[in-house]
Amino acid sequence: MRILHTADWHLGRTLHQADLSEDHREVLDFLVDLVAEREIDCVLVSGDVYDRALPSVRAVRQLHDVLSRLTEHADVILTAGNHDSATRLGFLEGLTSERLHLRTHPHSGRDPIHLISGANEVWVFALPYLDVDEARRAFPDADGQLPERSHEAVLRAALADLAPQIRTVREHHPQAAIVIAAHAFVAGGSPADSERDIRVGGVDRVPVDVFTEVEPDYVALGHLHRPQQVTPTVRYSGSPLAFSFSEVNDTKSVTLLEFTGREVTFETIETPVVHPLVERRGLLEDILHSEDVPAHAFVKVILTDTYRPRDYYLRVKERFANLLSLTHEPEVAPERVDGVRAAQLHAPLDVVTSFLTQVTGAPPSETQRALVRASVEELLAEERRS
Repeated sequence: MRILHTADWHLGRTLHQADLSEDHREVLDFLVDLVAEREIDCVLVSGDVYDRALPSVRAVRQLHDVLSRLTEHADVILTAGNHDSATRLGFLEGLTSERLHLRTHPHSGRDPIHLISGANEVWVFALPYLDVDEARRAFPDADGQLPERSHEAVLRAALADLAPQIRTVREHHPQAAIVIAAHAFVAGGSPADSERDIRVGGVDRVPVDVFTEVEPDYVALGHLHRPQQVTPTVRYSGSPLAFSFSEVNDTKSVTLLEFTGREVTFETIETPVVHPLVERRGLLEDILHSEDVPAHAFVKVILTDTYRPRDYYLRVKERFANLLSLTHEPEVAPERVDGVRAAQLHAPLDVVTSFLTQVTGAPPSETQRALVRASVEELLAEERRS
């Protein structure tokens, strides 16, 4: 039994306003080909299919197209993540083809997907992202008390709700594997800069032992964009694309699971890269003469010159066609005028002159001073008129 674990597609996302639809199309085509070539039985997408609750028309079309093609070859299990609108993504739940299984509501896990391939069978209990306030109301205890207002409490409650069904499967199908899909920040995972903050009460993580009581054979996680193991059987597939320059050194992939009875092995399969991410830090002249940057790369540049070089943006942009980010972070900070000293420079012109000298490394010319003076005088006059 082969299951492809993936997550965090974020269809419709941009990177520093750069369109990623071409990158998404390449990855989705790759997934369809992979499923067909490797005879994969099921594709499990653990949340954040879209990047926004109101996805663009292009993103909706991309999802419709890839699901149509994937379900020609395999079952597809798709859960809602914290970026998705469970209502909009889930309106087709129960109305879709027999090979497409949407899980978007807190109680969706009660309807496990039973997969059979030869002598092997797998039961997938798929949980969407559990919005704390909504999920609390969905899982009151026997006395009607709601779980605490935390990610850990609602995930424990959801898993406790599934525990009787899981025990029944264990009893009647002792050789079957149990897979739980969840979209959460599990402690021990390493985040990137591209995940949305989901903290409630200042806490975003849940301990990995929330899964201990139900003893799954594999936990397919979504939310963190770096592929990683939290434990040998609790794993993030990561996103198939990089969505921030904090992921510049990450190798993007999907995870192919192979079940023989309850034993599972997995293979990490790299996904194609249309626009590699490149980050360069250094002096302007050194960066302009970099020779190891592919022409099609998305580029971030951090200048370390003490003072902002003249026309630096135009020069860097001319060098790198796909420049997405340019910042100035001098390694040796120029002399600064502290807050007390600035406050003592009573004349606005003096304050602006000090600022321009600090930033450019030279005092403003007489023409520049005249422009600043005229602007300050006009602002003061406008203030008096108001």
